[in-house]
Amino acid sequence: MKKITIIAAGEHAEIMKTVLRLINNNPDWEGEIALSIEELGEKLSNNSYDLILLGAGIDEVRLRALLHDLRLEIPVVLHYGGGSGLLLSEIQQVIDRKLI
Repeated sequence: MKKITIIAAGEHAEIMKTVLRLINNNPDWEGEIALSIEELGEKLSNNSYDLILLGAGIDEVRLRALLHDLRLEIPVVLHYGGGSGLLLSEIQQVIDRKLI
C-alpha cells in the first residue's frame, strides 16, 4: 500500500515540528511541513501530496486561491489545535471517506 503524503502548513515552527512527528509516527503516512504560504506554494509546485493539513497562521482563503492557481484538487483538513488525538482523527476521517 502506498503511503499517504501529507503537507502540514502553519506558522509556529515548534508546533509544526510536533505535528510532523505525529504524522510520521503513523507507518502509513509520510509528512512534510511548510511554515508560510510561500513555502507551501513552492512545495505544492514541486511535489505531490494527498492531503493538506492547515494550521494556525496560514490563511485558508489564500490557500484555496493557491490550489486554484496551481490547478490542484487536494483535500484540506483544518486543524487549529485540540491535541494529538483530534489531529489524528481529523486526518483519518478524510482517509476513511476515501477523499484521498
